[in-house]
Amino acid sequence: MIDRRQLPLNALRAFEATARRASFTAGAQELSVTQSVISRHVANLEDIIGRKLIERSAQGFGLTPEGEALLPVVEQAFDDIQAAMNLMGASRTLRVHMPPAYANAIGMPLLRAFRKEHPDVAIRVGSSYVTGSPEEKVDVAILFDHVRGDRPDRHLLRRIRFTPMCAPEVAARAAGRPLADVLAGEELLHVLVDGEAYDHLWTEFGARRGVPIPAGQGMTFESFVFAAEYAAGGSGIALGDAGAPAPAPLVAPFPDDIAELDFGYYLVVTPDGAGDPVVDLFRRWILGRPDAA
Repeated sequence: MIDRRQLPLNALRAFEATARRASFTAGAQELSVTQSVISRHVANLEDIIGRKLIERSAQGFGLTPEGEALLPVVEQAFDDIQAAMNLMGASRTLRVHMPPAYANAIGMPLLRAFRKEHPDVAIRVGSSYVTGSPEEKVDVAILFDHVRGDRPDRHLLRRIRFTPMCAPEVAARAAGRPLADVLAGEELLHVLVDGEAYDHLWTEFGARRGVPIPAGQGMTFESFVFAAEYAAGGSGIALGDAGAPAPAPLVAPFPDDIAELDFGYYLVVTPDGAGDPVVDLFRRWILGRPDAA
């Protein structure tokens, strides 16, 4: 059994560089030592573990199953050490973008939790009523957007499930009535989606749930935050995110009427933030939080 006082750090560095580069020569060049030094360190590590890590043969370079298992663990450990040390010297402000509805329901509690764990990271939070990428310069953004395939810089946190939300007095009028009857007699509140018709969300919701949507523009808002504020006064029904708490005092009186539409929340690292240790810390922290979705 090896404890941390006996960890052969130089040998681990030699193994990681050699295995990652798949070459003793390349590993030696990366660490600015001779190939014989690299070979000696790897052999010492194999002696400590009691297992072969690298196959040396005329056929070429290869990792044993033990080497394959050890490499990602050592890589991650060195990555974490590098990120932590870089973070200690980081002084610039992390620029974060969130849509207003996400920020209100989910984002602010997340940021409080992040700041509690990482009080030395300064954060500037921005928000805008857009679908997709914001115009302002940011390092990392949570976006409301059409669901598309993941990219290395873009991670789908979750698809959005929509349900009708309204003030308690409107819900009282709707009690015991079919959703179609309720929608026919109440004002529908629309939230704009860039590039789509004003009633896109309600139209898609109706198609998924098999509920007719009354025609007529009514009230249209750039953000669900505005629609919720309007509905809180006792007028109208808006489509809200069933995966987040309904903003007080609104309620969701139709728990069985939920539709997953082709929209989701994405975490995106922008070109300005790529490769920055503070951005990577925030990205990995968000992706590790089940409440981020």
